[in-house]
Amino acid sequence: MDTILAKPAHGSRWVYRTVTFSVRFRSVGLQTPKQKEGIVKAQQKGLYHGRQPDLENHERIASFTEAGFSINKTAEAVGVSRSTVIRVRKKLKNSD
Repeated sequence: MDTILAKPAHGSRWVYRTVTFSVRFRSVGLQTPKQKEGIVKAQQKGLYHGRQPDLENHERIASFTEAGFSINKTAEAVGVSRSTVIRVRKKLKNSD
């Protein structure tokens, strides 16, 4: 298949900016108003429960914490972010 290179049409900068914004908007995890509306409806019906925590990673974080590993070493070993380790450690501390 041949690739055709054409001179950008008038207004293509606007299209590029719109598409770029759309991609960034979705990649950040923000919801469009329509998505939010759908989620609210599903929650009211009891069908939407959000993303569930990865309990296997939580157990691994707990074991590394008990072994005395630092936050950074635990995050690296388990393959999660520092903030996840901090959040799970805080949850474990409050449950004791």
